[in-house]
Amino acid sequence: MRRLSGRRLSGIGGAVALLAVIGGGASWAGASGVPPFQTSMTATPAILSVLPPKADLFTLSATLTGPYGPITGALIYFTVPVDPSLGTDQVLCTGHTDAEGTATCKATSSALAIISNDGYSVYFGGNPNYEQSAASAPLIGL
Repeated sequence: MRRLSGRRLSGIGGAVALLAVIGGGASWAGASGVPPFQTSMTATPAILSVLPPKADLFTLSATLTGPYGPITGALIYFTVPVDPSLGTDQVLCTGHTDAEGTATCKATSSALAIISNDGYSVYFGGNPNYEQSAASAPLIGL
């Protein structure tokens, strides 16, 4: 059995602890003993542009894929670190992946947090079919 590191998220209805446990044994709920597929996540840089103003300023985007292409309907957390020593992240917003595996969220109200952290991170907690995945994206000033 392999235990993946847990993430502690806060900001949406209180704190949530996520922990993925992957492995065999009596508690294994995988389909026909098939382990979850690996995933890959990419995040689009956050854009800081004063002039000209952009309508999509701080619209964050991430894409989640598996071995057979985009993963649809997955819940993606867009975060910034609160206390790196504890592994605690603040959730800026969430989004579900579409047919292309892309989730977006409008984080204009969290602009200061993104600027002070020089970017943001994205996190997929995994499910019985797919392993967890994470990525980071920088802040780019234009």
